This record gives sequence, C-alpha cells and structure tokens, in this order.
Amino acid sequence: EDFEMSDNLMIEGGINDSGGQLFVAEQPGEHPFFSAELFRRCVRALAHA
Repeated sequence: EDFEMSDNLMIEGGINDSGGQLFVAEQPGEHPFFSAELFRRCVRALAHA
C-alpha cells in the first residue's frame, strides 16, 4: 500500500509517533551517503528543539 511516506511505514511511523522527525534529501548530495544540506537541516532542527 502507498502511505505516501519516504521509508518503511513502521520506521517512519515510529519516528513520527515518538515525536521525532525524519529528514529526507530532496536531491542527491555530493557524496552517496552524505548531504551537507540535509545535515544543516538536522542541525537547525536540533537548535530549535
């Protein structure tokens, strides 16, 4: 089923239900396993938590 989630329903649902946030890169980063922009989004979210 399509739940319009970026990852597995149990993973993303568990993160959301526990009050967390899931960040997904909109474009590929400069490295296959790292995106500087996604990292900055995570740091901003932590700074405002």
